[in-house]
Amino acid sequence: MPNLSPTSVRKKYELYENKICTGDEAAQCRGCLERRVELAGYKIVTHIGNVKR
Repeated sequence: MPNLSPTSVRKKYELYENKICTGDEAAQCRGCLERRVELAGYKIVTHIGNVKR
């Protein structure tokens, strides 16, 4: 689970050591996560599920 808290308080929410993206801003971490998910063959969907496109 990514920690998207502001970097200034992120240490307070650290549940375990050596977690990925701990020093990145939320936008950077999101890009990293999207690449990891895509490498696994999936895509992150960000739109509301009940809205037709």
